[in-house]
Amino acid sequence: MKIRTIALAVATFAASAFAQAAVPAAVPVIDASWRGVWEGGIETGEGTVPVTVRVHERGVLVDVPGQDLYGFPAAAHSSANGLDFAMSGGGEPLVFECSRKGNRAEGSFRNGDANAPFFMVFSDIQPDPATLVSFDSGESTINGALSLPAGNAGRPPLVVLLAGAGNSDRNGNNYSVPGRNDALRQLAEALAEAGIASYRYDKRGAGESAWLIPDEESLLFSDFVNDAAACARSFRSDGRFGKIYFFGHAEGALVAAAAAGMAKPDGLIAACASGRGIREIIAAETADAPEGYRREIASILAELEKGRFVDEVSPWLERLFRRGFQPYLASWLRYDPVVVFPAARCPTLLLWGERDIQVGPEDFLGLQAVMPYARTVMVSAMNHVLKEVSVDVDENFASFNDPSFPLATGLVAEIVSFIGK
Repeated sequence: MKIRTIALAVATFAASAFAQAAVPAAVPVIDASWRGVWEGGIETGEGTVPVTVRVHERGVLVDVPGQDLYGFPAAAHSSANGLDFAMSGGGEPLVFECSRKGNRAEGSFRNGDANAPFFMVFSDIQPDPATLVSFDSGESTINGALSLPAGNAGRPPLVVLLAGAGNSDRNGNNYSVPGRNDALRQLAEALAEAGIASYRYDKRGAGESAWLIPDEESLLFSDFVNDAAACARSFRSDGRFGKIYFFGHAEGALVAAAAAGMAKPDGLIAACASGRGIREIIAAETADAPEGYRREIASILAELEKGRFVDEVSPWLERLFRRGFQPYLASWLRYDPVVVFPAARCPTLLLWGERDIQVGPEDFLGLQAVMPYARTVMVSAMNHVLKEVSVDVDENFASFNDPSFPLATGLVAEIVSFIGK
């Protein structure tokens, strides 16, 4: 099979998955002997397409760097010697089947009628078990990564890092968006160098928590809030840490503020957050729509706010108001930033990036207006993914999927200063 055909199959699959925001199905527990990081590839007559496979208890996460595909969840089935996993993106699934001999597994890759040999080898580089920490959300176990200051002798403060919108994992990457930015991983590393511990976890629908959502209709915005509160409470009893803080990025800031009212952290740090709620955002994004559509949108939102769902919507509105997404949207509508943030009732730092092209100054000022007691800081040259960029718009967008961009200068210093006070 030609390498360009393999690449086309992966790219076509990825595009359809991104468009449909597919939710992975629940899968059986994977045999413990397979768990860990494997490095391999799809072998073709013209070369090898590199593939990284991270096998977890509940499923498999797949990286295909050549196609900017990272952390894509795959349903898997295993035995002591065999592992099969499939990535479903709306078209023909990408199917991997392999058998194990020691630390090497060999088999095949299949996409429709096309197929090619596939292999993977258990990597010599595995995550440090000491950094892998889980907590009980009350209904599920959620996995994450703990970053500690080197040589720490005291009880450092701990910052719980909450990722932004969509299928964002513990590192701030979204498998539905090509590439990765690693913003939260970089922030965790920078905080550790400054003597501050941090914990970041995979939100429901992403990373090792992808399989906590059996179907789209089962997810509520309140699930994210409850998970964050449970996480903070779980660390309260950990004698290694002093004060507990929330750091929420974008939508994660709203989650953090809502969870703060439940878990009572010692402080809240909201980065790239907006004072507009989802109702206002929808109204702004559809302001130029025909009047009939705008009336229908208002009617649907009114029904959702009453806890009632709408079975039939116009085709033009189907993507946003599809029936499976309505429970999540109805739950989200109950969290109005201008109400939720003040209700957090804890010391708060509001951070906004001068070059944030997703949250404008009016959004930030709207949030600042309802929180006059909060410390507010504009970080120069910071964009929406916390990276330092120039005024060039193309560079700004490039940082969303390129981890080589550094965190914005001054971001970590502001966080350290806030925690120190």
